[in-house]
Amino acid sequence: GSTIPPELWEKEPPMKKPPLPSQLYGLKPSPEKVLHLPPIDVDALIAEDRAAGKERPLRAGIHREINVSPLTHGEWFDIGKGSIWLFEIDAPTASGIDVHFTDVYLPEGAKIYVYSPSAPEKYRGPYRGGPELWVGPISGDKIIIEVAIPVPYDHSKPPFKIEGVGHLYRPSKQKSTLENIAPLAATCHNDATCYPDWAIEGDAVGRIYYRKGSLPYLCTGTIINDLSGDHTPYFLTANHCIPDDFSSISLFQVYWFYETNGCLGTAPDMFSLPYSEDAIYLAGKTKDEFSDFTLLELLGKVPLTLSWAEWTTKEPSVGDSAIGIHHPSDIDDYRRISFGNKITTHGCIFII
Repeated sequence: GSTIPPELWEKEPPMKKPPLPSQLYGLKPSPEKVLHLPPIDVDALIAEDRAAGKERPLRAGIHREINVSPLTHGEWFDIGKGSIWLFEIDAPTASGIDVHFTDVYLPEGAKIYVYSPSAPEKYRGPYRGGPELWVGPISGDKIIIEVAIPVPYDHSKPPFKIEGVGHLYRPSKQKSTLENIAPLAATCHNDATCYPDWAIEGDAVGRIYYRKGSLPYLCTGTIINDLSGDHTPYFLTANHCIPDDFSSISLFQVYWFYETNGCLGTAPDMFSLPYSEDAIYLAGKTKDEFSDFTLLELLGKVPLTLSWAEWTTKEPSVGDSAIGIHHPSDIDDYRRISFGNKITTHGCIFII
């Protein structure tokens, strides 16, 4: 692990966020105004994922069009010279929900917040810009969207539209109990927390949540240092996850420290963890061209306690040991570690 310069530190969050505007006025969405989406067949979707195999990245959910605007849904509350709009979405079977806003043209001073009704203090926002905005994911099967406009506003003109939501069916919280290990990961994927000697290297590994086209996906990657040691936040991931110039990626987040709280312990809610948001594409090759890699540069802040992985171009010899730390690609899983050896002179082929 490398020392991170102060200018790249993620500032410690305040102990408590400021209250939401709706909390200041004691406002809540009316039950009769809630948009109830029909449940989805999670078992059928997981069966589709298994049939697709590893030729595509792990699908995290589906996109659901809702076509909502403050003119047609939710409820406006007048507060002095301004207004607050509240709108709740209920999506049974969802483990998390993200939101796609379009035509976002907010009046000056207006702010958007998105949060779970069970944990409003963990809201995302405030957001002020547009014309397109992706927010989330928020854990759970319910979200509230709140808009606070501090000036007189013509309610005949919608400040935005909500084109759709991402309905996540992959769980964002998992346990590493003995009865769950077998279905969650292959036996070679060990709980990384059980191997503290590799904790520093493991803290360079992140869990990616991203939107490609209309679908949300999960993948894994590693933040790496460069030869100059200037801590440019280069992030190495797989080309089968991010295969192009990033133009088709509408939302990109890297969640850090997604690991159990102790050997064979409990994994946290991934979406409650520190994360970096957005990146730019630098280079990539398919496994047929060279190696299955994509190199990105992260644009968001990185956590203070993150490790930065070192690397080498030296070719390992047959019999050399290899250790892999990642979030397995066939499941939504916390950090795992695998051990093996190189078994052939033809490329980097290892047995784990």
